[in-house]
Amino acid sequence: MRKNLFAKLVVPLAVLLGLFTLSLVSTLVITADQAKDGMVINLAGRQRMLSQNIAKAALAFRLSGEKGYNDEAIASMNLFQETNRALISGGKAPLDPKAGTWTELSAPSPKSKELLQAADRAFQSYRKVVESVLSGGDENAWKQVTVQAQSVLSAAAAATVSLEGDAAGRVTLLKVIQEISLALALVVAVLCVFFYRRSIIAPIREMNRFMGRSTEGKADLTWRLPIRSKDETGQMARSFNDFIELLRNNFWDTSQGTQDFLAAFNSLDRSLAVFTKTFKSMEEGVAKGTKAVDQVSGAVESQYASSEEIASTSQALAQMAESLNQTVSDVVAKAREGEAALGETSTAMESARGQAEQVSQRAASLAEKATVIHQVVQTIQGIAEQTNLLALNAAIEAARAGEAGRGFAVVAEEVRKLAEESKRAAVQIGDNLTGLMEGVDGTSKDVMAMSKEMEDVAERIAGVVQAIVLILEGMDSTNEVSQTVAASAQELSASSQEMASGAESVSRFASDVNHVIEEAGESVKSLTVMVEDLSDRVDQGARQGEELLVELSKMNLGTCSDMRSVVAKAIDAHMAWMDRLEASLDGRPWDLETDPNKCRFGLFLSTTTPPAHMVDRWREVVSLHDKLHGLGHQVEDHLRGGRQDQAVKAASEARAVGSNLASLLMDMAKHCEGPDVKAPALVASTVRR
Repeated sequence: MRKNLFAKLVVPLAVLLGLFTLSLVSTLVITADQAKDGMVINLAGRQRMLSQNIAKAALAFRLSGEKGYNDEAIASMNLFQETNRALISGGKAPLDPKAGTWTELSAPSPKSKELLQAADRAFQSYRKVVESVLSGGDENAWKQVTVQAQSVLSAAAAATVSLEGDAAGRVTLLKVIQEISLALALVVAVLCVFFYRRSIIAPIREMNRFMGRSTEGKADLTWRLPIRSKDETGQMARSFNDFIELLRNNFWDTSQGTQDFLAAFNSLDRSLAVFTKTFKSMEEGVAKGTKAVDQVSGAVESQYASSEEIASTSQALAQMAESLNQTVSDVVAKAREGEAALGETSTAMESARGQAEQVSQRAASLAEKATVIHQVVQTIQGIAEQTNLLALNAAIEAARAGEAGRGFAVVAEEVRKLAEESKRAAVQIGDNLTGLMEGVDGTSKDVMAMSKEMEDVAERIAGVVQAIVLILEGMDSTNEVSQTVAASAQELSASSQEMASGAESVSRFASDVNHVIEEAGESVKSLTVMVEDLSDRVDQGARQGEELLVELSKMNLGTCSDMRSVVAKAIDAHMAWMDRLEASLDGRPWDLETDPNKCRFGLFLSTTTPPAHMVDRWREVVSLHDKLHGLGHQVEDHLRGGRQDQAVKAASEARAVGSNLASLLMDMAKHCEGPDVKAPALVASTVRR
C-alpha cells in the first residue's frame, strides 16, 4: 500500500522533472546549433564578399596585368567553390585558407540547399567569364564580369536570407518547446495541487476539524471520514473510522451504564424512603412499649399500697402485658420488612458496582486503540518529509537551469509548502488526539470513584442488616418477658398471699423489659443515623452520575440502531411497570417510579434529541411518557387515601396511555433514519435538562 501513495507522489514530480529535462536539453541542443548557424550565416555572407572580390581582382588584372591580382582572383574563386560545396552538402568548410583552418557544417534545409545550388550555377557561369578575362582571350568578357558578379551576389544573398530563416526557425522551435513545457508543467502542477489537496490535505483537515470540535466539547462520534482512495490515505481513513466507531461504542456503553447507575440510585432512594418510614414506625412502637412498661411499674408499686386493688390491678397488668406483646410483635414485623428491603438494596448496589467496573474497563481499552491513529500520523509525517525532500531537489535543479527553470522553481516551492502544511496538520492531530484520550482517562477515573462509593454503601447496608438482626433478637426476649409478666399478673389475682413476691417479680421483669426497650431505642437511633448517611452517599453518587451524564451528553453518540435497542427495552420496561401498577391494586407493596425524569427511559429522553424529521413524534413520546408516570402518581395517591375505585380508573387510563406510547415508540424506531437521511439519527441534546 505504501508504494501506491509513493508512486502517486513521485510520478507527478517525475513528469515535471521530465518536462524540465526536455526543455533544458532542447535549449542546450538549439543553443549549440545557433553557434553553427552563426558560422553558416557568416560563411554565406563571406560568399557575397568573395563574389565582389573576384570581380575586383579580375578587373584590376585586366587593367594592370599584375600577376598578384590573378592569383587573388583564382584563390577567391577556389575558396568560394569549396565553401559553396560545404554549404550545399555539409562537411568541412575552409575558414582561413592561409592558416589552414576548417569547420564542420551541417546539411541545410531543402529550400536553402536549392538556393545554394542556384547560387552555385550562377557562380559557374561567373567563373567562366572571370577565367576568360584572366586568360586574356575574349576582349568583351570583362564587360560580363560586373553583370555576372551581380547575379552571383543576388543568388548568394537569397541563400543567406534562407539560412538566416532556418536559424530563426530553430530559435522559434526552442521557444515553442519551452512554452509547451512550461504550460504542461503548470497543468501538472495544478493537477498535483488538486490531488494533494483532495487525497492528503483534505482528509487531514477534516480530521483536524473533527479533533478541534472534540476538544471544544462538541464531538460528533457518528461522523466518519470519507474514504477517497485505496492507498495509505484510504487505509488511514478506514483505521480512523474504526477507531472512532470503537470510541463511540465505548462512550455509548458508558452513557447507557451511567443511565443504569442513575436508575439504580433512584430505585435505591425509593427503598431508603420506605426503610426510613419503617424505622419511624419502629420508633413509635418502642415509645409505646416504654410507656406500657412505665404503666406496669406503676401498677406494681400500687400493689404494695393496697391489697384491696389486687384483682383489678392484676387484670390491668395482664391487659398491659398483652398490649406490650402485640407492640413487640408489630416492631418485629416492621424490622423484618426493613431487613428484606435492605437485602434487595444490597443486591442492587452490587449489580451497579459490577456495571461500573465494566464501564471502567471499556474506557481503559480506548487508550490501547489510540496507537492506531498515532501510527497513521507518523506515516503522514514521513510522507510529508519525503515530499519536501523531492520538492527541494526539484527546486535545486530548477535553479541550475536559470531562467528556463523559473516556472519549475515556483511549482517546487508550492509542493514544499503543501508538504509542510501536511506535516503541521499531522502533528496537530496527534496533539488533539492526546487531549481527547486524557478526557477518556478522566471519565474512567470518575466511574471507578463511583464504584468505590457503591462498595462503601454496600458495607454500611451490611452493618444495618446486622443491627436489625440484633434488634430482632432483643424483641424476642421482650416477647418472652411480656409473657412472663402476664403469667405473674394472673398469679397475683389468684393469691393475695403471694402478692408481695409476685409484685417484686413483676417489678423486676418490668425493669428488664424497660432495659431491653431502651436498648432497642438506641439501636433504632443508630440505624436512623446509618440510613441518613447512606442516603447522603446515594445522593452524592447520583450527583456524580448526573455530572458524568451531562459531559457524555455533549457528544454525539447514538445511531438509529442504538435507538431501536433502547426503544425495545423501554417498551418491555414500561409493560412490566404497568403490570406492577395493576398488582398494587390488589394490595402489593408500592415500588414504582412516578417521576418521568428518573426512570431509565426518562434519563435517555433527557439526554437525546431525534433528527429533524422526527421532532413531532419525539415530542409526542415525551408527552405520553410524562402523562403515563403522572397517572401512576395519581394511582399511588388514591391508594394511600383509600379511594380504590378512583385508583382502578386511573390505572385503566394508564394502561391505554402505555399502549399508545408503545405503538408510537415502535413506529418511531421503524422510521428513525427517514427516506433522505444519511447522517446518524441521534445527536447530543440538553433540551429537557
